[in-house]
Amino acid sequence: MTSSRDPFPAVSILAFSLIVPPTASAQAAGVDPAAPTAPASGATVEKGFVRPPSTAWTVLAGGAEPVSIAHSLNDRSFALLAVVWHRVMTRPRGPSVLRGQLEVAVELVPVLVVGQRATTYGYGFSPIFFRWSMRKRGVVAPFAEILGGALRTDHEVPEGVSRFNFTAQSGLGLQLPLAGRRSLVFGYRLHHISNGGLGPRSPSLNSNVVYGGLTLWRQSSSAP
Repeated sequence: MTSSRDPFPAVSILAFSLIVPPTASAQAAGVDPAAPTAPASGATVEKGFVRPPSTAWTVLAGGAEPVSIAHSLNDRSFALLAVVWHRVMTRPRGPSVLRGQLEVAVELVPVLVVGQRATTYGYGFSPIFFRWSMRKRGVVAPFAEILGGALRTDHEVPEGVSRFNFTAQSGLGLQLPLAGRRSLVFGYRLHHISNGGLGPRSPSLNSNVVYGGLTLWRQSSSAP
């Protein structure tokens, strides 16, 4: 039996190599619009950025519609609720347009609902999560992200294959700063599900995910 090789992992790796620009000489870090409090006395500020190692929590909800890529399944949608912890790792780096900061994160999906013949419930976890957060433009700050993880469901996804699947995601988003170290977040991800050959078959499900949420920042008090 022949199978089409899914290009998603290679595309994700290429996308991440493009969104993270080469390291430039470090400049002093500043305050992100999502965490607008004043920096510590004497600290030099680069406008529109977070002082590392600031951390944040995000709660988000999203919905997904299938898209056919390399003969992947295109007949089921899903919805999710997720909690993300992230940490700013670097000072601003890179050329002007892509200048940004690297964040590492962990995403927990306690609620996943898949629409197929039998409504399916599950949960997921993405311990591999990198985000490139760029300078505020107007009233929003753009970012690009890439994730890898797994999910477990009470029925096979797709039917008759596997209850355990791997996930890979890449996408873009915007942060809209609010008062009090908060920000709204909106994003799009190309979401990939497959069992990686662990089941009798290994069909894939690719989806367009749109999500929104709220981020609460905790800014570092340490000097940059």
